[in-house]
Amino acid sequence: MLIIFDMGNVVYRSVDILPAFAGKTGISLEYLKDVLQDDFLGLTTGHITTEEFWERFSRELGVNGHEDYLASLFHPEEDPQMISFLRQLRQAGHRVVCGTNTIDSHYKIHMERGDYDHFHAVYASHCIHLAKPDPEFFRYIISREKELNTYSGKELFIDDRAENVHAAREVGIAAHCYTDHENLSGFFVEQGIHLQA
Repeated sequence: MLIIFDMGNVVYRSVDILPAFAGKTGISLEYLKDVLQDDFLGLTTGHITTEEFWERFSRELGVNGHEDYLASLFHPEEDPQMISFLRQLRQAGHRVVCGTNTIDSHYKIHMERGDYDHFHAVYASHCIHLAKPDPEFFRYIISREKELNTYSGKELFIDDRAENVHAAREVGIAAHCYTDHENLSGFFVEQGIHLQA
């Protein structure tokens, strides 16, 4: 079975840099989200670079001479129990991939630390130019897995964001909105996989 895991707030914790970003720049969190919404989406889908993001940031908000907070504030922490669960799934013969909305600087940090080594493959939004909850994000992954001859005909998806779970279900994927290990184990039992998350 193909099992697609979200990365942030599912396998790794402490991934939200925006509150610290707001604190460092002295700009309110709400204003940052509002003004930079399109630029963050551009970063996530790989349609603008980190350099272009900071150029726009400086121009729109008048803040210059800062460090790259996108990278320097990003310190994800793995969930050991979830890492163990991924290992169990792989050992049981399932195809375990990461389907993540991310940006280039965060992707590089995860790569350097070997965080993606827990997966058979990684589908990062800024690399494939598609981001959840766009249904095409999920169709791309399934299509690519078919090309690789690794697709078994059934897939599961786990994410902490309800809108992404709903989008996956709309394209026919059995999906679970992650809250904790106990509920995740229950979902897998419903799917016929009896492993302890």
